[in-house]
Formats: sequence, C-alpha cells, structure tokens
Amino acid sequence: MGVAVTLQEHADALPHSLKAFLFAALYITAIGNGSYEPGLASLGGDQFRTQSEKTTFFNWFFVFCNIGQLVSLTFLTYLENGGRWALGFWISGGVVLVSLPIFFLGVPYCRQYRPGSNPLLRIAQVFFCAFRNMSTRVSPNSPKDLFEVDEAKSKLLHSHQLR
Repeated sequence: MGVAVTLQEHADALPHSLKAFLFAALYITAIGNGSYEPGLASLGGDQFRTQSEKTTFFNWFFVFCNIGQLVSLTFLTYLENGGRWALGFWISGGVVLVSLPIFFLGVPYCRQYRPGSNPLLRIAQVFFCAFRNMSTRVSPNSPKDLFEVDEAKSKLLHSHQLR
C-alpha cells in the first residue's frame, strides 16, 4: 500500500507535459511493436514459392519470435527489477543496432514486389460505401441485393468445411 501511495504522489507531482510525453512514447512503442511483426512475416513469406517452404519459414519465424520475447522478458525484467534500468535499455538498443545493419544488408537479396494499388484508398472506399449504404434496406431472400457472384466467376470457392 505504501508503494502505491508513493507512486501516486510522484505521478501527481509530474507536469502535464511530461505525462503527455510519457503516454505518447508508450503509444508509439505499442504501434511500432504491433506493426513490424506482420510486415516482417509477409516479407519473409514472399521469399518462398512452394507451400512447404512457406510453412517451414513461418514455423521457424514464430518459434524464434517467441524465444526472443521469452529471453528478453525474463532477462531484462531480472535486470530492471535489480535496479539496472540503464543496462536494460543499453542492451535493447545494442540489439537493435546490431540487427538493423544485418537486415539492411539482406534486403538486396530479397524478392520484392511492387504494390498493385494504394491500400489506404481501398480502405477508404469500404468506409465510403458502408456510410453511403447505411440506410439501404436489403432483403436476405434476394441474392442480387447481396452482390453475390457466381461460384464459377469467384476467386474464392465456396466450402462447407468449416461448418
């Protein structure tokens, strides 16, 4: 209880600008952490042609992601619980400084695809159409109102497998 009261007193003593800076840094960190892994996974998946090669890549990719998280969370937490915050930040920064040049040295050897169109435009189109059609009444008994495509023309074949 005494620790919580002490932390609350310190939090109340901070100026609002420092609180805003802290939360901005936390949110930027969360966005950065949540965006690199899917991008890196899709870049790695594009490097292989056969399904078995892709499966092997994703197995090893997620194994090493989880091992890295396990080691960093246990080791860095151990250091920081001992009061060695600066050492934990230096180790994290050092790992980033070692891994970025390795990544950039490997980029010329990667198979890279040009994007077909702007994905933000496609997302905006979905929101625009949803807003425009918000008040439209649709009858579930009329397939023409649901924009159903014949299965022969569809890129995605229908399957009852998940039922």
